Amino acid sequence: MERNIIDIVSDEALLNFVKQGLKVVDFSASWCKPCSAVAPRFEQLAGRFKGKDVQFAKVDIGVLVGDWGIQSVPTFKVYKDGSVLNVFYGTVLTELEALLNSIRISSK
Repeated sequence: MERNIIDIVSDEALLNFVKQGLKVVDFSASWCKPCSAVAPRFEQLAGRFKGKDVQFAKVDIGVLVGDWGIQSVPTFKVYKDGSVLNVFYGTVLTELEALLNSIRISSK
């Protein structure tokens, strides 16, 4: 199965990624056990929206130097054209999926 998640490795790359369109970013850490546990579900969610006008990314907070407002991991942020649309904390992705389903996301 092809991976549908972009790996972000810097603040600049993250800024460029979120500045246009609908984006979902998984802020995690390599040492975080809940982050590792939720990773397969995030992959599945990204797979469900493959071919739609939404992109998914993952970033290890250890590579960020800017203040992205992350106080705990995992944190999932939904961006629309550079602005935060919603934030989800923890390992339950049902609310994130419900939000994405409620937004009119067209196929590419």
